[in-house]
Amino acid sequence: MGGPSKSEVGQQQQQSEVERYRKYQRDYQRSYYSRLSPEARAAREQKHRQWLLNNPERLALYKERHKEQRRTWRRANPDRAIAKNRRYSMKRYGITVEQYDHMLASQGGVCALCGCPPHKKRLSVDHDHNTGAIRGLLCVLCNSTIGRIESMISRNVGRNMSLNDITVYLGRST
Repeated sequence: MGGPSKSEVGQQQQQSEVERYRKYQRDYQRSYYSRLSPEARAAREQKHRQWLLNNPERLALYKERHKEQRRTWRRANPDRAIAKNRRYSMKRYGITVEQYDHMLASQGGVCALCGCPPHKKRLSVDHDHNTGAIRGLLCVLCNSTIGRIESMISRNVGRNMSLNDITVYLGRST
């Protein structure tokens, strides 16, 4: 009497079939796209980007339909959602989660600039925007400060502003 009913068993079987089919589709697409030449892949991506630009209403409809689905999944799988977000963030800088963890350990688990441990958020990957080279891991405050200073210096290149000018200014007494 404690077992699942026939309808529950049927639903479970149907869900497992759907999951198997989705896995089959993902595997097939990965193998198909991995065989494409870089030129063919670039042409396909360009065609997709153009479609997105030409069909903003369809894209908005898709996003709206799947927003609740993504939110529900994140609530049901918080650990997996955090891990997925973390992998995605590291991928932007061309490093793995393991490389990030190694950098964090080599810095003693603290910000490379101010030496403070991370508070609510993990340390940000600080990188040179011109070369893409990773400099270290910084807390949110240090990372945004460095970004603003670099931006200000790059905007004032014609006036020969440098970090030394900022240091002199900060050292002035009022």
